Amino acid sequence: LVYSNEEMDILLATCAKFGAKVIIDTSFSGLEYSATSWDLKNSLSKLDSSLSVSLLGCLSLNLLSGALKLGFLVLDQSVIDAFHTLPGLSKPHSTVKYAAKKMLALKEEKAGDFLDAVSETIKTLEGRSKRLKEVLENSGWEVIQPSAGISMVAKPKAYLNKTVKVKAAGDGQEVKLTDSNMRDVFLSHTGVCLNSGSWTGIPGYCRFSFALEDSEFDKAIESIAQFKSVLAN
Repeated sequence: LVYSNEEMDILLATCAKFGAKVIIDTSFSGLEYSATSWDLKNSLSKLDSSLSVSLLGCLSLNLLSGALKLGFLVLDQSVIDAFHTLPGLSKPHSTVKYAAKKMLALKEEKAGDFLDAVSETIKTLEGRSKRLKEVLENSGWEVIQPSAGISMVAKPKAYLNKTVKVKAAGDGQEVKLTDSNMRDVFLSHTGVCLNSGSWTGIPGYCRFSFALEDSEFDKAIESIAQFKSVLAN
């Protein structure tokens, strides 16, 4: 879900009306398939200056790096003192702060190599999301099309409450597919691990991640397409 600038105006105005403190978490943004931007400075200038707003951000997704996590926090002056009093707060090592400053500077300066790499990654992920959506829908899944990121959620509509044989069971044990066992049955037939509804928090919907090496993604797509054969057995 990607909020438009107009939607952010409405959300912030509602928070100001009721005196809520706002934390905007953008740590999972940065890989939107279509360009989107917020003019938070303009939005906040129209509201009561007493509105407290903090912004969480992250560069890790842009880099798709599991080794180095780079994040930042922009705080309203009214809550800075409160953060300084937290007993468990630790300061990052100087080398981490140096790396974060360099990465933020590259993004701010619109450095060609960095932005080109991010754009290429976004283009690849968007293509994969469309390809995965097509395969899932052709296989009886109800897909929620993502607007950004590295994953999508889908409901195994054609499979729920159907009785199938578990491939891993030597005796050909039959089970009724439910939200709770869909992950294990799917894994046994395809070798592809997905997150079930208990993980996504959306009853009946599973999560597929497509942040894989190219050959692994192609292999997974083939396996997912073949899963519909369980209904014919």
